[in-house]
Amino acid sequence: MNLEGVIASFMSSIILTKIGRKIILQIGTLLAAVTLIMVSIGFMIKDSDSNASNFLIVLGLLIYMGSFGLSLGPVVWLYIP
Repeated sequence: MNLEGVIASFMSSIILTKIGRKIILQIGTLLAAVTLIMVSIGFMIKDSDSNASNFLIVLGLLIYMGSFGLSLGPVVWLYIP
């Protein structure tokens, strides 16, 4: 998971120069909302189907961490300098 964050932060510095800060932050916020909804749905269906809920929770968290590492996490620190 830490490797995923490092790779995403490196890619964010490249994407920031091509796309721009505003669009990256908007896409990052949208992906964060969607993946956190996935995680919450996974917790809501935990009683009925544990395999599907576990898959949904893990997938949502992995996508969330990747999108956070690409957008919301490093963009502020890369934009300041």
